[in-house]
Amino acid sequence: MLLPLQKDLILKIIRRTQYSYTGNGSTTLFSLNEYLYSATSIYSFKVTVNSVLQRPNIDYDFDYNDSAAGRDLIFFVAPSNGATITVATQSYFVFADTIEFTQQVTASISGTTLTVSSVQPGAYPLTVGMNLSGTGVIPGTKITALLTGTGAAGTYLVNN
Repeated sequence: MLLPLQKDLILKIIRRTQYSYTGNGSTTLFSLNEYLYSATSIYSFKVTVNSVLQRPNIDYDFDYNDSAAGRDLIFFVAPSNGATITVATQSYFVFADTIEFTQQVTASISGTTLTVSSVQPGAYPLTVGMNLSGTGVIPGTKITALLTGTGAAGTYLVNN
């Protein structure tokens, strides 16, 4: 039997952004397939166990093979019996392999020796591998070794 169309009928579709499971102390694999379709990479969702944030590739893995059965959350250690596991897609991790910040130091370079005379109080310590920039500094210049400096004032070896 067909019903007549109703005027001003509104169909509202809401995407599920979160789903919860309960741990049993032995299960490590939880399928996200029928619950969270937007989970497409390990960084497209966040996971908590009893409100403690879990770390991708450290606490869990994600198997996504773009098939009907391919969205699996896999814990490296099974959540305890009764643990609340929450998977949410409204916020997610973004992979970053470089964190960039700027700190000013008073320094000079002579040959391959950087001489630092002062560093801002509370500044992150100077370390091997740090990129340097500034007036007269050759692009790509990095600290390659600590000489007398141990993170603040002192001398450092640079590559340029």
